[in-house]
Amino acid sequence: MKKVISSIVAVLLAGSLGTAAYAGTDSSSPAIPITFMGQVIKTDAAPIVDQGRVLVPARAVTEALGAKVQWDAKTKTATIQKWSEIVKLKQGEKSALINSEGGSEMYPVKLDVSVKVLHNRVYVPLRFISEQYGYRITWANNKVAIETPLGNAAQDVLYRGDLVKAREIAKSLPLHYPMKPLEIGYMGEVDGRTILFPEGVALLYYVVEGDVISQVEVKDDFALVTWQAHIKPGKTESVPSFVKQEWTDEVGVTPKLADVYVYTNSGIFGETGWEEYSYIDKSGTITEIGYMHYGFGSVDTERGTLQLLKPGEKRTDALK
Repeated sequence: MKKVISSIVAVLLAGSLGTAAYAGTDSSSPAIPITFMGQVIKTDAAPIVDQGRVLVPARAVTEALGAKVQWDAKTKTATIQKWSEIVKLKQGEKSALINSEGGSEMYPVKLDVSVKVLHNRVYVPLRFISEQYGYRITWANNKVAIETPLGNAAQDVLYRGDLVKAREIAKSLPLHYPMKPLEIGYMGEVDGRTILFPEGVALLYYVVEGDVISQVEVKDDFALVTWQAHIKPGKTESVPSFVKQEWTDEVGVTPKLADVYVYTNSGIFGETGWEEYSYIDKSGTITEIGYMHYGFGSVDTERGTLQLLKPGEKRTDALK
């Protein structure tokens, strides 16, 4: 999803801002109003345009996004953090360092324009900062608007709509980690990725990857990991182990388990892949909903219904 957002934003800003009317890198350039969720971001320094890219006063915009920014004058580096995700940008360099999904390792990424320091203000590239944290940017009538990842139609489905469609949107959102994520200690070749929803629920779910279980809560269009644990060593069946609370090393508030979970497990192994849809009760009994197996360009096995919905299930967490 980040790649899609990046592509959209690049087209919008490159096409709309790359004009002589907005050339220049000083405070005399025409002011560019920036709104966040419809509210104008107040700042004592106007945004600027450099090489067709909008740069914004770091502190004003990052604080509007709920992030923190620090400026190291010695190294001329701006460090921005939201959740456990960090971005480091150095003045004059067209590259930045980021940590993927809140991990401990930092990775380099290219920038279209570097950090600037003008009139005692640190300016950072708006598009890059916003997209790193999953926000959408639109440009219209010489104004920049920062919005959450989903448009109105998707929001309506996610929070109030059909249970199956809402679950598909929820599990498609990129994961963000307010806490430092646990490391995956074991990933089997054919384990795949498992996502479990409590019966009737779309705005909270669990992800099992390798030996790590993550609780995900959807808030304000973002999927936030609010609890994690490792499956206990020696336990090979991840879904039954989860419902029986066979975990260790938990971080966050222990979740209150539901009586039934509807889940999907999918993966690819070489030239073959699969999709499994089932539900499991608190005793560990699994009932299949649907299954598909494919290989070498064709489906060789298909049965049942391929959707995240227990027969007769109704949504219970729709918001008004």
